[in-house]
Amino acid sequence: MRHILLLFVLALAACGTPAPVTPEARNAPTLTAPAWVTGNQPITLENVDSIRYLGRIDPPDVVATWFDAALSPDSTALAAINIDQLAQWNLLTGETLFYTGRGEAVRVFYSPDKTEMYGVETSGRVAIYNALTGQQINQFSGHSAFSGVAAYDANAGLLALGGTDGTIRVWNTLERQAQVTINAHSGRINTLAFAPNGVYIASTAADGRARLWDWQPRTLLAETDAAEILRTSFAPDSATIALGMGTSVALWTPDAAPVTLDTRGSDVMQFSGDGRYLLAGSRSDGLTLWNAPDATLIGIMPDTAGDGVAAAFSPDGALLITSTLNRGVYLWNLNEVTGTQLSQAPLDVGTRQIYDVRWTDDARLILLFDAVGAIYVWGIP
Repeated sequence: MRHILLLFVLALAACGTPAPVTPEARNAPTLTAPAWVTGNQPITLENVDSIRYLGRIDPPDVVATWFDAALSPDSTALAAINIDQLAQWNLLTGETLFYTGRGEAVRVFYSPDKTEMYGVETSGRVAIYNALTGQQINQFSGHSAFSGVAAYDANAGLLALGGTDGTIRVWNTLERQAQVTINAHSGRINTLAFAPNGVYIASTAADGRARLWDWQPRTLLAETDAAEILRTSFAPDSATIALGMGTSVALWTPDAAPVTLDTRGSDVMQFSGDGRYLLAGSRSDGLTLWNAPDATLIGIMPDTAGDGVAAAFSPDGALLITSTLNRGVYLWNLNEVTGTQLSQAPLDVGTRQIYDVRWTDDARLILLFDAVGAIYVWGIP
């Protein structure tokens, strides 16, 4: 039986009874951005009622959607790529640090020491940029048969690239050295994920198998049937793997058979940082919230169906932010979840064009990505 969550409004000072909307309040990208205010402390359940709009990052001259983004290891900088450019901003001041051509990059990552950025290109080449200037300083051929699938261990600077030939190549990006090549599958690699502990890699492929690897010795630890997997993610404890499919998610613990959950899809699929929850769902049917350890449905989250649905847990797992293109942005209190109730509040961000959301690892900022290229930054001043 479906559990539809009833909503009890989470009282937020910034999201309470709305004032009449004015152009200044909405601060659309066509208007001058407000003076930047620095977010000084982590956003928590205790202070979320003080959350405020801190500033706006504007796109360059070419208005375009940012299709990939990365936060620096210390959460003080943001890098993003659009159809033309690679850009970086200082999240303490709102300053644009550089714009440069992206080449053919489709993914971007930071080195663990924040000195370099890596652009993974459609050809499998990896371009290396100076993170201070944006100048390309080096490159290496990551995978000659690149399938377009990459996974990154941000703590260790390890980059895994999948191939159309079923192989996985793992690189130490700082050293520019290939660590291993794993003959992982008999078909094209479709998804890859590093475990949070850095020891394991999960892979799925066109051969219809999901496999778990101890990647350094190239040891196959477990495998299961896994047809048409769209995305793969580890739980925070590295013990459970979520396999996202068209209408469901399978939770796979390698010593047991996968448990299939009716999540309505896997356009969104992520674990909370504390491992309590799994959030999953689709653009057409909205998001579902699950108790991750026992794989039970908590409920269906209202107001989350539509194009461009996105979500991000706070690092401590107590809060959740969701956005749906042309509908709105909501904050959710996950510490008051019951079988039928969940506290929710709309966040009046001044636009209904938000298509992606990010929460910085230090919990200090929420980033809201507008389809026309602006990035709205929220936090505690």
